[in-house]
Amino acid sequence: MLTSSTEISSAPRDAVVAARPSLDDWQKLYAYSEEALGKIATEIRSIDDQRTDLTTKKDTIQKQLDGLHGSRTKNVKNVKVRIDAATAANSM
Repeated sequence: MLTSSTEISSAPRDAVVAARPSLDDWQKLYAYSEEALGKIATEIRSIDDQRTDLTTKKDTIQKQLDGLHGSRTKNVKNVKVRIDAATAANSM
């Protein structure tokens, strides 16, 4: 026979009840979480130290680069050229 798809099942809704975690399960979860967060905190500190070192190196290199750009503009030479018009006209 055909049955409708809207038929209500005979099993009660609360028949499948998940087991509640025990105190030991909670303690294991807490220990794992504490260990994982400790590793993350250690890695964050390491990355912050690296970032500080790299920022110092970047600033030092930027100062050197600025010094090179500054010295390039300071090396300006002024040249005076004298031209004798009579000599220039004769050579053409």
